[in-house]
Amino acid sequence: MILNCEADYLKQLRSSNTVPAFAVSADNHEIGKIQGRQLAALLPRGGSVLYLQGPTLSTVTEQRTAGMLETKPATVGVRVLKSANWTEEAGFHTVESWLRLSTANKEQVHVVQAQNDALALGARRAIEERTTGLKQDHKSSLSFLGVDGLALTGQAWVRRGFLAATVIVPPTTSRALDALVATIQGRSQQMERTLVAPESFPGLGVLVAKTVP
Repeated sequence: MILNCEADYLKQLRSSNTVPAFAVSADNHEIGKIQGRQLAALLPRGGSVLYLQGPTLSTVTEQRTAGMLETKPATVGVRVLKSANWTEEAGFHTVESWLRLSTANKEQVHVVQAQNDALALGARRAIEERTTGLKQDHKSSLSFLGVDGLALTGQAWVRRGFLAATVIVPPTTSRALDALVATIQGRSQQMERTLVAPESFPGLGVLVAKTVP
């Protein structure tokens, strides 16, 4: 039972053994597509987005980016920043380094979107603490978006106003364990790979009401 990664050996393992072998993962491409739709809801007239990626060599990073670029409006420009890892501190230092560039003060950013909630929170902290070039009223109007949507972090941060939105990624472990038990008991045969569907929080209809001026 493989969680949240793509294993090239899985097909061969399934064909040469009778032991159940399967993978359960978040649908990271769909997560990215939801991110693009969130941008469309917040920026119907277009705008500029600061987009924080996870580690460069991660397939999660690649799939979420590809999905976002697929569904974002053509009128929304994206400035991509690469983070060393998935932590809040990484988000803080990535945005802090960007803010030191002279070009950063010349760019008007409407939305800061990150590939997980921790990065988004770190980005918010960097802009609040270290920004000198942006006007205070512009800083206060920025929307921050993340991914993961855990009840005690991402969803709570949306309710408290730290984030405008997140993407809920349902847990894969419980889904995989249920599938494993069903397979062992002979009630079902699992596909090679199952993707768990994410959802926007709040819904896209609610985000339309938060349209960025």
